[in-house]
Amino acid sequence: IINHRNNASFSSITKLFGKHHLAVVCTNFEVNQSILDGCMTIQTENPVFEILTPAKFPNNLDIQHSATLAGTYSWNTLKVALGLNWHSGKPYTIPLENFETTTEGGITTIQFDEPNNEHVPDYFRADISAEYLWKLSPSIDAKINIALLNLLNTKNTINVRYALARDENNKVSVNQIEEISLGITPNFSFQVLF
Repeated sequence: IINHRNNASFSSITKLFGKHHLAVVCTNFEVNQSILDGCMTIQTENPVFEILTPAKFPNNLDIQHSATLAGTYSWNTLKVALGLNWHSGKPYTIPLENFETTTEGGITTIQFDEPNNEHVPDYFRADISAEYLWKLSPSIDAKINIALLNLLNTKNTINVRYALARDENNKVSVNQIEEISLGITPNFSFQVLF
């Protein structure tokens, strides 16, 4: 016996300062008591800030494109899930080239270029998880969950920021700080349900 169900939705959302588009497609297959689910989300964002000058000004969390693909497989009391997550890089602001710092009143600060004019590299992560449930008694169940996050050990730059540093001669420089995601990350849990 094969049962199949599709669900799709498309929407255009106008937030306070911009327009956003979202498409979601989900499907479900059931084959002889084994269930395979899948879902994909695609989002595009192209905000225009009409009340600001300039009107096109990406915010700090402005991710232009994103896509998520997830699937689960169930067989008796075992469930396995795989998820893929990709999005374009977040914007960040770089210091002004050749004029990175300024000093006024003995205080040195960073001079920044146009806001959010650079982007970190695209983000990609694959996760896998499994859950097994079994009965210990008529009123008590046990459940084991095992997951591997960032299964492919992808080095994702989450954010870039800048900070001032002084060397042993008291010379000030600007350091770029990259925040990197965790590598492959195992998770394990054991639950007793009663």
